[in-house]
Amino acid sequence: MRLGSALAVLAAVGCAPAAPANPADLIVVNARVFTPDSSPADAVAIRGNRILLVGGRKEVEALAGKATRRIDAAGASVTPGFNDAHVHFLEGSLSLGQVDLLDAETLPDIEKKIRALRRPTPPPPGCWAEAGSMGLSPEACRPGHSLTRWSRIARP
Repeated sequence: MRLGSALAVLAAVGCAPAAPANPADLIVVNARVFTPDSSPADAVAIRGNRILLVGGRKEVEALAGKATRRIDAAGASVTPGFNDAHVHFLEGSLSLGQVDLLDAETLPDIEKKIRALRRPTPPPPGCWAEAGSMGLSPEACRPGHSLTRWSRIARP
């Protein structure tokens, strides 16, 4: 009886799926995954910045480890590897000469970015600095702190 129980336990342990050596960092399941060849898929496994597998949930779940983050897409569409890197030529080229304010969340952040324009050679007097990609926080936009066309920042 003991031998039979021991063999049953060993068989059950031996049949358990082994954890993958390099598990996925992220898996997305229950998705409508669009693939270039239109093959059916409902899950994606990702490690770092690489797609490991696009396929069925069972296949993708096999790549999950204990620390793998899981997202249930609840039937939403997923386009693995899609990177919208297009640029409108004129706007893209003009933005290269602008101050990038995407990570500026407060007026002091904006002032710091504009002051950085003065190095190594300050712009001529009366020169305008154009800015784009503003990402101001609600805190920066409260009364008395918001930018207007009359705002003067980065004074000498």
